[in-house]
Amino acid sequence: MICSQKNDSFTVDDTTKGNGALTYPVGLITLDEVIAAGGYTYNFPSNYNYYLYTGSSYWTMSPSSFDVGYAGGWFVGDAGDVYSGTVHNTFGVRPVVSLESDVQLSGSGTINDPWIVS
Repeated sequence: MICSQKNDSFTVDDTTKGNGALTYPVGLITLDEVIAAGGYTYNFPSNYNYYLYTGSSYWTMSPSSFDVGYAGGWFVGDAGDVYSGTVHNTFGVRPVVSLESDVQLSGSGTINDPWIVS
C-alpha cells in the first residue's frame, strides 16, 4: 500500500518515497506477525513454546476497535495468548526490524537455536 500523505510515510533516509524522519528503522510488532509466529487468540490454549513468548504482556501496533472515548488494540498476554484491550492499559512493547529480502538467516528461531542475521 502506498501512503498518500508523505508526512505519514516514515523512512530513514529516503525523502523521495517518505519523510526521512526516522533515526532508526524500528517499528512495533503486528497481530498477524504474532499469530504467524505461533501466538493464539484467547479462544485457544496458551503457547509457551514460541519465540515471542516472554512471560510479560506487550502491545502490538494492530488496532482492534474504536468507540466514543476510547480505542482498543491487540496485545500479547503474559501467557503468550492474544487479547484485545483498551489502550489505557500499561503493557510493554515489542520492537521489530524489517530486513531486506537479500539478508541471509540461519537458525530455526527457537530459544535454543535463535535466528542469526548475516
